[in-house]
Amino acid sequence: AVKSRTSKGRAEQAERRGTEQAAHQRAEEERRAVREQQRTASERHISRNWEPER
Repeated sequence: AVKSRTSKGRAEQAERRGTEQAAHQRAEEERRAVREQQRTASERHISRNWEPER
């Protein structure tokens, strides 16, 4: 009984760690996407400012 309980606990722990890792990865990807969006937006803004006004 003790062995099965420890192995089950270990499996649950591994599963929890996996979901946490996936969540962390998803958050990191979202942050990267936001950074990319902001950079392209700022570049677009700069290029628009540099265009000669007619």
